[in-house]
Amino acid sequence: MLRPILSAVALTLALAAPSGAAEKVTEYDRFQLWNDCRTVGLIVEKVEKLNDDAGKIDLRKEDIEIAVRARLRGARIYEDFGIESVRSWLEGPRSFLHVSVHVVSRAYHVRVELHRHVKVLLPPRVKPKGMDPLTGYAIGWRSGSTGLHGVTGSQHVLSVVANHTDRFIDEFLRVNDDACRT
Repeated sequence: MLRPILSAVALTLALAAPSGAAEKVTEYDRFQLWNDCRTVGLIVEKVEKLNDDAGKIDLRKEDIEIAVRARLRGARIYEDFGIESVRSWLEGPRSFLHVSVHVVSRAYHVRVELHRHVKVLLPPRVKPKGMDPLTGYAIGWRSGSTGLHGVTGSQHVLSVVANHTDRFIDEFLRVNDDACRT
């Protein structure tokens, strides 16, 4: 009789994870999203790039920019890098959110990516003498979805963009929590 009770207690304790367990930041999380709580820029791809189907549902690049920028500003992680400061912004170790929306007939595809500035350190046996480290941008985090926009058209697509942006902000702030508190 004692054995089934102890087994049930052990199982309950094993399944009852502490509340902080869901918030644990792994090395992979840091690899994807760590930014030392620095601000991120925003690049929204032109939605009319493929065809005029986005125009038919009245989906404009400006609407996507406003929706994403408002959320990033609300989280205090947005940095506007106007055309005059792009060069200086890109020279530093900055990150930016790249949002693309493609509409074909009633279908859409939304993709939100965090591009991080990375430095590749080559081992001495491979790296030529005098060569600087390789630097550039790589996608650290990505979220996307495909679906049908239906009757609501642009409003549905904008809500999908907003959901992916909220997911990014939630994950970004979770991973950068310690740095963001100071």
